[in-house]
Amino acid sequence: MARYVRLLVKAEKPNAPAAICGEVRQMEDRLGLTPMAMLRLRWTVESAEDAEPGLVIVPDVADRWKQAGAE
Repeated sequence: MARYVRLLVKAEKPNAPAAICGEVRQMEDRLGLTPMAMLRLRWTVESAEDAEPGLVIVPDVADRWKQAGAE
C-alpha cells in the first residue's frame, strides 16, 4: 500500500509521466480501490447496521473533524 501512495503522489504532480499514471491505475485494480475492481474481486461493503457485534465502527471523518475542532 505504501508503494501505491508513493506512486500516486508522483502521478498527481503536473507533467507526470504516463507510465506512472498507468502503474497507479494498475495498482488500484489489484488493490480493489475502484468500484470495478471491487466487483471483479467480488468484494462487498456492509452497512454499519449489518456489522457483527463487537466490531468497532469508525466514525465519519467529517464528524471526527468537528469533534477535534470542538476540543
